[in-house]
Amino acid sequence: MRGKGGGGRAKKAARPRAVRANATRAKATRTKAARAKTVGAPAGSLNWPGSLWSSWRMAYILRADETGCVFCDKPREPDNEANLILHRGRHAFVILNAFPYNPGHVMVTPFRHVGGLGELSPEERLEIMDLLALSHDVIEAEMHPQGANVGVNLGRTAGAGILGHIHVHIVPRWNGDTNFMPVIGQTKVIPEGLTETYRKLRAAFAAREGKG
Repeated sequence: MRGKGGGGRAKKAARPRAVRANATRAKATRTKAARAKTVGAPAGSLNWPGSLWSSWRMAYILRADETGCVFCDKPREPDNEANLILHRGRHAFVILNAFPYNPGHVMVTPFRHVGGLGELSPEERLEIMDLLALSHDVIEAEMHPQGANVGVNLGRTAGAGILGHIHVHIVPRWNGDTNFMPVIGQTKVIPEGLTETYRKLRAAFAAREGKG
């Protein structure tokens, strides 16, 4: 009798665990279905991006569809801050990326509309390298990153967002800047607004221009 009673209690204890496991699986299925319904992904898709509302970026997103070349148009405007221009050299300039991977993501690009490295004049190549070094110094001093990515994307397949006008990226990096949000949520969180970043970096560029 004792063995039978013990077996009955074991079966009763097992049933709640099974119920909890089923409930957990059902909840996961509902979550995936809700995400798919929200963004139009097929049900059951684990890697589909979710949504994070950043309404302040809409003005920049809308500008991305404008015709023309942003690297040709912006330097023609007199308002540097409105166009995110941090520094103007003789052959090239530094501009804050309106769609940054991280705060302080800047680009160095020639004024002249050229699409390839081989099309740059010796003067342009030299000044671009000088401005990359200057930009890196400013970012290090003002934002204290723990590293940086510097590079050029040539062609749409390589990831170029603006074709036909070569530009070099500097992306500051910090430990932990790639976390669960982009890895699991497929969403990048930028912790500092563009205006705040621009004014901080612009003041540092201006101070160095005065020394020059």
